Amino acid sequence: MDVSYLVNFDKQSALEEQTSLIVLGSGVAGLYTAYKAAKLGSDVVIITKNWQESNTRYAQGGIAAVLDQINDSYNDHIRDTIEAGKGLCNEEAVEIMVKEGPALVDELMAIGTHFDKENGEIHLTKEGGHSHRRVLHSDGDQTGREIARSLQDAVMDNPRIKIVTGFAIDLLVDKDRCVGVLCEVEDSLIIYRSKATVIATGGLGQIYLNTTNPEVSTGDGLAMAYRAGAKMMNMGLVQFHPTALAYKGMPKFLISEAVRGEGAVLVNKNGTRFMEEIYARAELEPRDIVAKAIVKEIESTKCNAVYLDIKRLRDKGINFSERFPFISKTLSDYGIDHEEGLIPVAPAAHYLMGGIAVDLNGRTSLKGLYASGEAACASLHGANRLASNSLLDGLVFSNRIALDFIAKYNDNVIEDLNIEYIISRVERDYKYKDIRRIIKETMWNSVGLIRSKESLENALTELGYCAPYLWQEHHTIEDYETVNMLNAAILVTRSALWRKESRGSHYREDYPRAYPKYKEPDVIRR
Repeated sequence: MDVSYLVNFDKQSALEEQTSLIVLGSGVAGLYTAYKAAKLGSDVVIITKNWQESNTRYAQGGIAAVLDQINDSYNDHIRDTIEAGKGLCNEEAVEIMVKEGPALVDELMAIGTHFDKENGEIHLTKEGGHSHRRVLHSDGDQTGREIARSLQDAVMDNPRIKIVTGFAIDLLVDKDRCVGVLCEVEDSLIIYRSKATVIATGGLGQIYLNTTNPEVSTGDGLAMAYRAGAKMMNMGLVQFHPTALAYKGMPKFLISEAVRGEGAVLVNKNGTRFMEEIYARAELEPRDIVAKAIVKEIESTKCNAVYLDIKRLRDKGINFSERFPFISKTLSDYGIDHEEGLIPVAPAAHYLMGGIAVDLNGRTSLKGLYASGEAACASLHGANRLASNSLLDGLVFSNRIALDFIAKYNDNVIEDLNIEYIISRVERDYKYKDIRRIIKETMWNSVGLIRSKESLENALTELGYCAPYLWQEHHTIEDYETVNMLNAAILVTRSALWRKESRGSHYREDYPRAYPKYKEPDVIRR
């Protein structure tokens, strides 16, 4: 079910450009890598298929960082992250993120990122799994959008950075070394040669029928890295956010965890809370626990959703519309009257804890190739990401990539290499929309929040029916994305089938316990 490359082309007829560093993606990980590398003296090309879209822009809750050393501590943040990760966290990676993060948050503020304040001080909120209030937020619930805005401004102001709107089709590899990227830009094929390349393309939420991710999250960087031979790690560990909007005919819009952090509670269709008597932290348990509790309640009450009861926020003197203006406006646009106090929610695919295997400096198993953000996996998040750690992850390890690149690659010379880039193809009568529908429905029904050997094997069979599409002639961006989605879906399913246990966000009803032997990460390589 694998494919080497997606297109045939004559290298001599393709345009070619060179730069020191290529960054794929324009979320927090890609933007910060480019910003920092350019600041340190490198020329950078950012290649993005949509400058205005990324998972970063939809990160409502905030960014977690220990800024209050009196009421909080690094050790507490480390402990909370490791507890949420259910035994799979790389503790050294966690410590690096927690201790190096606050200085980079200060740097964000220095370049113009605005965080909400109260009485002149940064206002901190609390989210599920956190033992203290340590989450910074912007405009109530638009933190990711504000961080993306400030970083985009910084990137556009730097003459060393070139921004290209185009689609990265595949990595170019010569003798186990990444030497660049093949892209389609305005209907032309362009070879971008570089000293090093960074994959910061985000996650794969679009392989699922129900997801909080935007349409651009089709697993492109993950699939490219796998096809190029990079090691992939823990691909079966997909986090399902417990509270996505569940309103008929409307998108699975994320209802931030910060809503529960400020006091909202979960109730069933009868208005009864169903978590407080069973779980010590009730609605503020880590996401995997809350998501499974919601699924159990939905099944027992035979309905399609539970409800976030936000009336308690009023009792605490919190105006929902002022504290969460983006959520409030979106609900109103969808015709949902949140003034009644009940918002229908259900879990949806949200975040990939696995990804391209990297070390603590973001290096992959391929020379010249780095990965950062959601596309990368250093086992930082373990089996379940702690809320609001993702933006901090993107900052810290992108910073490390920039420093490592400057030290290791920036003085190198780009050699003239002979790149072989050929694949035989067979024309098939498959359409990308049909393939996408099969992928999404198969993954949601068989590789979702609750899995089993039978469901996972059925998924591989269903995905196998789509395999001829991999060798078809591909002409459009939608074709390329669909192949990437299929590659990513197969990787997730294979990994989930290997992990014969239940741990964090990965729950198998045929193996409901966690087993020590599976604390080691699963690694897949083409």
